[in-house]
Amino acid sequence: MQIKIGTVAPAQDPLGLVVHLQKKAWGHIANDHPEMKDRLMDIVQAIKTPTIIEADPTDTNSRRYYWLKPVAFGKYSKLYVMVVVRVDKESVSGSIRTAHLIEKPKGGTVLWAKK
Repeated sequence: MQIKIGTVAPAQDPLGLVVHLQKKAWGHIANDHPEMKDRLMDIVQAIKTPTIIEADPTDTNSRRYYWLKPVAFGKYSKLYVMVVVRVDKESVSGSIRTAHLIEKPKGGTVLWAKK
């Protein structure tokens, strides 16, 4: 796996795409989604072992990764970590744009699902 300079955390998804979390994106996630600031490993987990990968219907170069978190979070008994990844088809890699907690997948064309 080739790692880009400035990568906070690299991960490879089940489809073979190498995904990078850059410092700038991590700053956005930690500042704009404070519930995620201590969940770096959850973001990596969502890429490595997602529950579902969907195509993003609003951006053909992006995918949404969902990982069903196995523990409760506050008043929620079931939450997904959702990670949006911009795919660079030339380098066969992706960059995380944002991540947050969500109650259910938004819906889109399923590219991969856990069996």
